Amino acid sequence: MLTYPIDISVTTSNATPVWPGHPSVSLTQTATHENGDVAEITHIDMGAHTATHLDAPRHFVPGGGLVDTLELSTLVGPCHVHHVTCKGVLTAEYFAAQDLPETCTRLLLKIDDHAGRLYQPAFYEDYTGIDHTAASYLINRGLKLIGIDYLSIGPFHAGNVETHQTLLGNNVIIVEGLDLSHVDAGPYELVCLPIRIACDGAPCRAVLMPATS
Repeated sequence: MLTYPIDISVTTSNATPVWPGHPSVSLTQTATHENGDVAEITHIDMGAHTATHLDAPRHFVPGGGLVDTLELSTLVGPCHVHHVTCKGVLTAEYFAAQDLPETCTRLLLKIDDHAGRLYQPAFYEDYTGIDHTAASYLINRGLKLIGIDYLSIGPFHAGNVETHQTLLGNNVIIVEGLDLSHVDAGPYELVCLPIRIACDGAPCRAVLMPATS
């Protein structure tokens, strides 16, 4: 039996995988109780697009909005967790064949192949993502937020930029690095809040609550 709220964020640590070329996570204690300090203090050094995080439009859209300008109403509300059992690039044809709710404006993709990979330090290039045709199809259905359980919504080997540009260019918020391994497919209420920062992306804490209707 599920206990709410369900935390769908990953724990950020020095072993968290990062996108190739991005800074590794470094959590360094600058003061500790063991050393006789009255307070323990940790210095955090990592990129904005690390672990569970969201992308604001500026990430791929010149002049686009930053995290502190995002609509909070988009980050809180009904969502649908969709279970993906296949691997590879998900296209418009794939989503057209799925039984997605007609009023689905927040979509979270739970992909079997991704289970546990965010707790493995090595970056996994062959993760599953969506292409720009899928992005356009979902936007036309009214999509406002999309989430995925690895470090990018777009495929690594081809089309990553186009997917991001299509989604962010239409003000769709992208949430990446979710942990959906312990979540069943179906309807929920999503709460996904980043720190209030003028930046192209930000870490966030995401939880699911039971659907209200």
